[in-house]
Amino acid sequence: MVRNVVGQMATGDDCFGRDQEVADLWRYINNGEHILILGPRRTGKSSVMRKIADDPGEKWDAIFLNVEGEASPIGVASAILEELFKHSAYKSNLEKTALGGAIQKQWQALRTSDGPQKGNSQNNIEVIQGLLAGKWQRALDDIKERIESSPKDRSLLLLIDELPIVAARVLNGGTVAEKEDFKRFLGALRALRQNPALQGRLAFVFGGSIGFNSLLERHGVPALMNDVSAYYLGPWDRAIAEDFLNELCTDEEYLLSDEAKAAFLNCFGQFVPSHLQIGFDELRTNHRGQPPTAEEVEQCFQEKILDRASSQLLSHYLNRLEQTFSEASFTAAKEMLRHAAQSPDGVAEADVNVADEIDDEAFFAICDELRRDGYFTKQAGDRLVFESHLLRLFFKNRLRQRTRG
Repeated sequence: MVRNVVGQMATGDDCFGRDQEVADLWRYINNGEHILILGPRRTGKSSVMRKIADDPGEKWDAIFLNVEGEASPIGVASAILEELFKHSAYKSNLEKTALGGAIQKQWQALRTSDGPQKGNSQNNIEVIQGLLAGKWQRALDDIKERIESSPKDRSLLLLIDELPIVAARVLNGGTVAEKEDFKRFLGALRALRQNPALQGRLAFVFGGSIGFNSLLERHGVPALMNDVSAYYLGPWDRAIAEDFLNELCTDEEYLLSDEAKAAFLNCFGQFVPSHLQIGFDELRTNHRGQPPTAEEVEQCFQEKILDRASSQLLSHYLNRLEQTFSEASFTAAKEMLRHAAQSPDGVAEADVNVADEIDDEAFFAICDELRRDGYFTKQAGDRLVFESHLLRLFFKNRLRQRTRG
């Protein structure tokens, strides 16, 4: 049974249409590779990572964590330690270390307190951060030692979501010292992955929609992730989108005609799972009785679905760009998107006007980043074209220029 999960991570059977991708990723992991899952926003990268963590192979202890809210290496390292403490296979070993014992002692004090700090995850992480006192290497050393001392038939799979967001936050907006500290942290993670004693016993899967490798290239450290294999997770193809819509209609007893289903998918153009989920929910909300006709589906898309998606999902696309790019590059990216959004046929690269400080090399680098992250495609004749009708209309409305008299 498939549920229409809106705004939350889809888990279990709700993570629809990704069996092949999950099988691919397990094959790479079992072959000893470390993976960076990349793809457009909202395509289900986190859901796929969660699905892998929830059903690991026989020898794997899988731990999933999202570090989007962290702002430093110490935050990421503390979040990893906190998750390891939750796992029975690592908790007892960690408690034997001086650091682990101190962590458990302070956590116990929190759990028995009557105050508002009582033992939630964020407070647990803050305890670890305080004990580490900025020395994140201490956490990584403890992790390495615990893996080496664990049974030889067990391996640890760390699935770390949104590390590229933290990297962009620090490398684009941090002080010189903070940037250098983060580069050392990425280097230390690489050293863990390259450690011969941990080969086959530790695997990393990273997830993120920002162009992580290009970010590292701009900051002069591409080698820090060159041992990690990129895996692209794109939107559904039309056949899977049709299967999803058919199952959803059946399971939720909302039976659309074939014409209405075709109209629904045609409205989107590109089949990003979360876009279809919020569209289906809005369609059903506005047509609770008699299922809509194809014409009513199109009307609902223009009058309701676009507004709801814009407020709940799509502003996120602009926010991520602002986090990723410098101010000048962000301004140029918005101009590219604004020009391309004016017509379903897009715009020729030569017709996009950007600020003088953006030279041709920077222009094409920004264009490639937007294409890789699923904003638009580059078609024959060097035209920038949106595949997603939803995204095109969002940017057309959001980035419109004022009419001047």
